[in-house]
Amino acid sequence: MDNIVYVHGTYAGNKKFAGLTENMKGSGLSNDDIAALRAFAGNAGARMFSYGWSGDDTRAGRVDGSLALGDYLAILEGVTTVVTHSHGGNVLGYALLQGLTPGQRSNIRAYLFACPIMTGADSAWTESIARNLHSIRTFSHPHDYIQVQGAKARNAVNTGTELGYSVGHTIPGVINHSINPGGFMQKSAHSAMHTAQAYNLAMEEVRKQP
Repeated sequence: MDNIVYVHGTYAGNKKFAGLTENMKGSGLSNDDIAALRAFAGNAGARMFSYGWSGDDTRAGRVDGSLALGDYLAILEGVTTVVTHSHGGNVLGYALLQGLTPGQRSNIRAYLFACPIMTGADSAWTESIARNLHSIRTFSHPHDYIQVQGAKARNAVNTGTELGYSVGHTIPGVINHSINPGGFMQKSAHSAMHTAQAYNLAMEEVRKQP
């Protein structure tokens, strides 16, 4: 059976690690958001999961959150569509890097919304990893300050030293779609990227460019 997994972003988590659950109440999404996410993922019969991690805005937090996610993805049967918000996309990237074989990665379809794509020594994403997947697309908001500039500003804040990566909104070789759901600047634009409106706009973009 195919699966849909939603991975939340920074600050949305619970310090008590929640892991993978079919109870979407812990996802932070409204019922309308969940329905739109399922429609966007394109499989009405798929099992739907929410993956909980700490939400800590540090590299260590994201890597720690990725470990169990990789274990879960390795055992789910069928094609698994993973939809992420913000640094949840980097949690997914680390999970794919550390625990899955190329064959297992080929069953993963990834949709990254408002993900600060990290490059360099601490990169969560590489072009080769992206090419291993069943498919992958990224979605960015034209007014999302947090995704790029805000993430850059936090590099030194988290550890007192630069973390050795730059931040952008694209992965080499991966299609990026610019969508503009409600929310104009900074936090409102970033938060708008995990709403029903964002998923509906994303579905339109994918239909235009299959």
